[in-house]
Amino acid sequence: MPFGDNSGGTTMAKRKNNNNNNNKQKLQDVVVFTRSHTLDTTDYKILQYLVGGAENKDIAREMNIPINTIQRRVKRLIDEQWIRHRMVPNYKKMRYNKGFLHLSITNGNKRHIADIFKDRPGVIEISSQVGNSDLVITYAHTNNEEIEHIMDFARNLEGIKSVTWSTESWSQHVAKLPIQLL
Repeated sequence: MPFGDNSGGTTMAKRKNNNNNNNKQKLQDVVVFTRSHTLDTTDYKILQYLVGGAENKDIAREMNIPINTIQRRVKRLIDEQWIRHRMVPNYKKMRYNKGFLHLSITNGNKRHIADIFKDRPGVIEISSQVGNSDLVITYAHTNNEEIEHIMDFARNLEGIKSVTWSTESWSQHVAKLPIQLL
């Protein structure tokens, strides 16, 4: 595929590396071609700050860029779906536990099973998996009876091979992007 071909939404990166005085490789130029627009080094730096939890004013100050420019770029990154903007409640503070219902499916109809669960109370997210489980349903619960209820519900569905459960004991947000800018 020629560099810069935008067909099919394919991305391609071009990197130039030089050694600085400390013999660290410095990423001087990152360009990603897409249907929407080209991400440049500034966009990637903004993404790194956002992933780390920084606010627009802090990003503007750290990068020495006007806040209007940061706001415009962040809006474009959200509008073009480079990043998903969603609020995640603090379930522990709300006295909920977060659990994961792991389903193995015999008939391969993941979407049908996901549709059955999507409107059930407590369901936070449903993801299709490759590995030990076919679907993982993230579920907020307050007691063991709720766990037993949703597990029994799942076991009684046609096409379910096995149902297992795990509960989150803790989590740690790791703010990283696949490409590190130095």
